[in-house]
Amino acid sequence: MKRQAFGVLVCAGGLLVACSSSPAAMDVQAPSSPAATTTVAAMVTTTTTVQPSTPEQEFDARAIKEGWATPGDFRSSGGEYSGPASYVKHICKEFDGPEEVSGLSHGERMEIEWKNEKPIFESGVPIFCPQHVPLLEDAVNGAVKRGYSGGSFFVPEDIKPGRYRVSGIIENCYWERTARDGSIIDNQFVTAARELEVVVSPSDGAFTTRGCGTWRMVS
Repeated sequence: MKRQAFGVLVCAGGLLVACSSSPAAMDVQAPSSPAATTTVAAMVTTTTTVQPSTPEQEFDARAIKEGWATPGDFRSSGGEYSGPASYVKHICKEFDGPEEVSGLSHGERMEIEWKNEKPIFESGVPIFCPQHVPLLEDAVNGAVKRGYSGGSFFVPEDIKPGRYRVSGIIENCYWERTARDGSIIDNQFVTAARELEVVVSPSDGAFTTRGCGTWRMVS
């Protein structure tokens, strides 16, 4: 009786070698958890990838945030542009074409757009068409070279003294320089030509042109 009691005490005290002879003790295992495994797998498979935004999307978002535009602005019916970024890119494409469109030089066109949408063009041109930053700088600094397509221009308020040239297909063109009293100093009617030049003097009163195209200063 004493030995039997001693054996029980030893086993209860943690002598694992003696207790391992018990089948019941060997069969004790930690229960598996299928539910936990499934949950972890589900967490891994539901991870989503965030697509990076484009420069155009970032610029449009900034324009709206800064108050430069609203979500409905700069959307053409023909689909040429659909927001501030695409509008800037659309205008910049014009500067890659002929130097003059509808009587306006690239500099004059940029100046018009810049005056209408200053923050959009000041921020957008360096991003989407950096090659045309000089045009933007001329517009901002008031250094755009003017063109004179038709009408009478007073010296020096409207037109500065200097040499002016017009080129291209010139038909039925008339120009004249007048003194301050309105008398004609010089004039010319041209039926057809490829290139014309005229010098506007500081003493002139005005310069008038009709049907000649766009005169631009060359010196």
